[in-house]
Amino acid sequence: SGQVTPRSSQQTTELSAVDEERRKRREAAIKALESEFDFLAVPDWIHLHPLLGAYLAEGLGTFFFVLTIALVVINNPSIKGRPETNIDAIPIGFMLMSMVFTFGYISGGHFNPAVTFAVMLARKMSILRGLMYIVIQCGSSLGAGIVAMVITGSNDIIVPDVQNDATYIRKGIFAELVYTFALATVVLNVAYSQQKKNFFYGFAIGMTVMAGAAAVGGVSGGAFNPAVATGLQVAVCLTGRCEPLLHFWLYWASPAVGALLAAALFAVMWQPEEEGEEVSEERLKESTA
Repeated sequence: SGQVTPRSSQQTTELSAVDEERRKRREAAIKALESEFDFLAVPDWIHLHPLLGAYLAEGLGTFFFVLTIALVVINNPSIKGRPETNIDAIPIGFMLMSMVFTFGYISGGHFNPAVTFAVMLARKMSILRGLMYIVIQCGSSLGAGIVAMVITGSNDIIVPDVQNDATYIRKGIFAELVYTFALATVVLNVAYSQQKKNFFYGFAIGMTVMAGAAAVGGVSGGAFNPAVATGLQVAVCLTGRCEPLLHFWLYWASPAVGALLAAALFAVMWQPEEEGEEVSEERLKESTA
């Protein structure tokens, strides 16, 4: 008594057969349950487009970012007409930061053709994928402009523009160029360098746009983003307000040059091969030899 009788090989085989039968029944029950909810399953054709998620991320992120730009000034006027009380740049920067943190791991969180152009020039993205990003960004911006007009009930939304005067145009060109250069430089160095596995990339990007918008928003509208400008300009033009489209070229040419300069700077700056690696004296001697 008290001794455990070992199982015979026949009993072990019977138990294995029972376990296998139970497993098959569970699988059959799961398949039956899945068949009842086939309408919730991801369609097979989606799996044929591995970049579809990235394209959707760029579209959604651009949409919410541009919608915020179009509406924020209307609903947040300066206190008693004092410009220094204006807070427009703050929600714009925070919305961009939120979208970058939300979708950055999927698409890179560009939401800006100039940023995409800089990433392409830095050879961090294929040309085809970059062009698709740009098309989606512009389309989403146009959609955001239309939705903004639906929300406000008029075409009196914020649209980046400069006065039709040589002096203001020159100021707008430099304002858009300089701050697009700053933005693209920040994106390349926090999202595509050896420090890309950080937890502050979205904050850095959003705060750059916020600072730029606060600094030169009164000069050029502070777009630093061709999709923002063109999307909103085309949206209001559909309602007959086409004057802002007169300077659409400015919001493509200046950001393109800024992105080019940022990519060039990123290329010539030494990139550590490992995280935390510093420029050694030997490498300095080699580069100056």
